[in-house]
Amino acid sequence: MESRGKSESVIAKVSRQLSALEKRDWELWFIVAVTGLVASAGLVAILFPAAILHGENLQFNLVVPRELLVAFAALLVLFNTYMITRRMDLRRIREQVISASIQNELIRLQSFTDPLTEVYNRRSLDDMAAKYMSRAQRLKKPLTPTSSASCWKRAIINTARQAFTAPR
Repeated sequence: MESRGKSESVIAKVSRQLSALEKRDWELWFIVAVTGLVASAGLVAILFPAAILHGENLQFNLVVPRELLVAFAALLVLFNTYMITRRMDLRRIREQVISASIQNELIRLQSFTDPLTEVYNRRSLDDMAAKYMSRAQRLKKPLTPTSSASCWKRAIINTARQAFTAPR
């Protein structure tokens, strides 16, 4: 039950980090919207005085300095470059958050057994003891801890280590 709680806390942590990234993503979209409105207002301000109504036809006599057109194009290129870079950064950070969370959970789960003997280690025994004690308290049943001599276990572990680490 406690490992499920830890897993949920990992999921909650990843969820919080991803929601923070999503907030940054919405900030970028807000910047795009505001920039689009400003650019549109600028174009309307340039085009409105050039609009002349001749009968039923609308005619535009527009004179735009080359410097203004080049500056506007440069701003659009810079803005698009900035937005693409930020989106790529957010995607990379999102992948790193997910990858780090998965790796941390995997390391935590692998740390419960000795990789050489595949026997539970002290951390997992402490975790299981806490689980069984809380279960016994919840069910109001007695819990009897037992202990066994670990000399023969140490002998097996030492023999296995020597066998795997012995020079060949």
